[in-house]
Amino acid sequence: YHDSNVCYGIAYYADIRKIEYEGELCGGKRWGHGAQYDRNGKVVYEGDWINGEQIRYSMSITKENEMSSVLHSHLKELIIGEMCFNTESLTCVDFSKMPLLTKLSIGDECFTYAKSVSIIGMEFLESVVIGWQSFCRMKPDPSDIEDEGFEDAEGSEDAEDAEDSDAFEDDNNAYLFVVANCKRLKELRIGLECFRDFDGCIIEYNPALEVIEMGSRDVEGIGCLFYSASLFVTRRLHRGSE
Repeated sequence: YHDSNVCYGIAYYADIRKIEYEGELCGGKRWGHGAQYDRNGKVVYEGDWINGEQIRYSMSITKENEMSSVLHSHLKELIIGEMCFNTESLTCVDFSKMPLLTKLSIGDECFTYAKSVSIIGMEFLESVVIGWQSFCRMKPDPSDIEDEGFEDAEGSEDAEDAEDSDAFEDDNNAYLFVVANCKRLKELRIGLECFRDFDGCIIEYNPALEVIEMGSRDVEGIGCLFYSASLFVTRRLHRGSE
């Protein structure tokens, strides 16, 4: 298509005219399912490709490689290092787009500009660990932006506390952290000063959840996590009850 090979094709060794690769392509790169052959015509790898490379089911992200790394839906383990993904445009973080994840680890001071974080319906996820001071950008002070027409959910200075998680559904300005319907999730650990200015923390319908750890036992209080948020934790015991 134009100057790029796309969809499906065969690449040959230039000097011997034997097949080097046969399979799916995107933007001139091996992408999708395909087979690589050696110079004798023997298959050395057959499987999925991403961005011209053999697919990796475990990925470690660092500040140096975050822009060049290609996240994909086949990942089973994602380890994010310190100070990653701190771009202003990254406000909505939805890990549910990687449904095969079993382990999610996020380092310190990541996702500074995030306003919503979703971990929903991830069938295989077993562990979520978040380091210190992630997801913790200060929200604008309402008194500073009053002239611009911003107001709380009820249009008053002090909105009433939400009675349940449904109270957040119609508030597009709410900062929310949601972990829901992850049937194999066993542990959720969150470090100090994370989600400091989020409005709500919703943890529901995770039947295997054994550990919820927020902050540190070595620090007095909760350590500025969800400092002004409402917290909802529910677990469905059997049909029709919680």
